[in-house]
Amino acid sequence: MDSRRYGGNGYGSQSNGGRGYGGGVAPRRRRVRRRLRVGPTLLLVSAVAAMAFFFAFGGFGKGGQPYIYEDEWRAAVELADEGLHYQALTKLGLLLALPEAPPAAFLAEFEAIKAEFYGRGVSEAGMLISQGKFSEANSLALELEEFFPQDPRVANLIFSSSGLVRYSGAIEHIFFHPLMVYAELGWSGIKPVGSQSALDTREQELITVYEFKKILENLYANDFVIIDINMIYSAVFDKDGGVIGVTEKELWLPKGKKPLVISVDDINYYQNKLSLNGWNWKLILDEAGELAAYSKAPDGSEVVSRDNEIVTILDSFVLAHPDFSFNNSKGCLALTGYDGVLGWRIKDPAAANYAEELAGCREVVAKLKENGWTFASHGYAHIDMNKATYEQAVSDTERWLEVVGSVVGPTSVYIYPYGDNVGWNNTNAKLQALQKSGFAMFCGVYNVQPGLWFFNKHNYVFQERRLMGGPMFFPGGRGWVEHMIDVDDVRDPARPSPPR
Repeated sequence: MDSRRYGGNGYGSQSNGGRGYGGGVAPRRRRVRRRLRVGPTLLLVSAVAAMAFFFAFGGFGKGGQPYIYEDEWRAAVELADEGLHYQALTKLGLLLALPEAPPAAFLAEFEAIKAEFYGRGVSEAGMLISQGKFSEANSLALELEEFFPQDPRVANLIFSSSGLVRYSGAIEHIFFHPLMVYAELGWSGIKPVGSQSALDTREQELITVYEFKKILENLYANDFVIIDINMIYSAVFDKDGGVIGVTEKELWLPKGKKPLVISVDDINYYQNKLSLNGWNWKLILDEAGELAAYSKAPDGSEVVSRDNEIVTILDSFVLAHPDFSFNNSKGCLALTGYDGVLGWRIKDPAAANYAEELAGCREVVAKLKENGWTFASHGYAHIDMNKATYEQAVSDTERWLEVVGSVVGPTSVYIYPYGDNVGWNNTNAKLQALQKSGFAMFCGVYNVQPGLWFFNKHNYVFQERRLMGGPMFFPGGRGWVEHMIDVDDVRDPARPSPPR
């Protein structure tokens, strides 16, 4: 796909005559008097700016002359105080274009209003899209674009609210494991094999940083767009949080786009596999407050990178390609709990560093949610739920909710460990227990073809997933994914077993 067709900033031209919800022509510049609640940050900055004006500038502009448009400026600021940020910024912009420059304190007010408009406007537009109010979201996104013309998040909002048509085809769901960062460790001791069935577990499950980046490029070129798994269904819960009903949602996407759900299993960074798999060690916030992966290289040096794990690579890819994600959706992180969460060791409250680990984990979880990631249960101890007893299934689920659910928040998605489901109707006691715990969407593994079934009678949804891993490089697995990616282009030349 040539991104230049989206306009001058790379992603905006769908706002030039795009189509809105239901195929009708979306309004180009219809303005809505939208009130965004004024937050404490804006009020504080406004107060500081006003004090600076009176005590530092004395109401004078350049050269000690009074600012002749102070009344007009104050009237515009009052609009922002009422929540009418767009109208306020439009008026202030006109004043800033005049030869008479306002005092510096006034400029600080302008920037504070602009920041408030961006934060609250992006949040509201995203919420409107999730509610199916695409025309309103598009109007707000276009207002944001006037003041943030090169912003990728704004471009994503315009993309996600323009030219939408109802989608009714297959919904692909692919999944990964944490990336192999240090191939010299991950491939160590693996001998090339000639058949898919003989693959080492590491070569079966893992892909490298090189391969993941190539997969993203291929998916993007083939017009896939990432959607949130929660866009597929809605669940009804009883007063205790148990699932009592599910319904299929209408799916609206930009014309020509194909929906794609992405999930990542076991992004816990199990301590006994860090060196064996050549993994990162944990997800952290770097010095700039952005998501990054922490690891130790084979030489023992500490590495903090935004370019060697699925989460950070995909975040960066969507920033560069806003039309690869619908409403900033990223992926669903399927977590266990028996050896920590996202690399943070939080299972034992009696541990000396528990409070520090828990605080760090919560910060990372909050940032992941802010960036468009969601969470699923992958069981606490990664037990095979089909083989587990009822008592084991209940105990495992309760423990997950206690250790992991308390940190990541509510989720209705359960991704079966080993892909092995417990049954197909809710006469199964283990399925009933999972539903009682709030799970409505269940995911397995079936590489041959995508599957999505709504068992409305039994109050749950089931979706199959395809593994992006070693099998796809062999004839038996190539057919699973070749409609999505060019397998030969994706394969890392350093992978031990060449395709046969």
